[in-house]
Amino acid sequence: MGRNDSTLYTGMSLGTQRVLERREMQKEAKELKKTALLPSAELIIGLIEKERQMIASKALAHVEADTLDENVKSELRALKLYSTYLTTLKLQVSNILRVKKSEVVDG
Repeated sequence: MGRNDSTLYTGMSLGTQRVLERREMQKEAKELKKTALLPSAELIIGLIEKERQMIASKALAHVEADTLDENVKSELRALKLYSTYLTTLKLQVSNILRVKKSEVVDG
């Protein structure tokens, strides 16, 4: 068997070649995971959006006639933070799965 001197002619060292091969393998593994999750992406994003839309009904459910104004304001602030969190989570899931905007479920 002859020696494989192909790396000598490319200007790459054996270490560089191994790093590139490892990166390519990691990239392929990530793509494989992504394709496995992609069918679930619409479902996950839809659930997040549905939860975000339910926030208004949650606000009404917690407020009663004898609730103090301070408590109402605190509850509304907390629900606003929760809504912001859900919007951010939806965008993060979309970015991780690289879902196109046209594929994202918007209420």
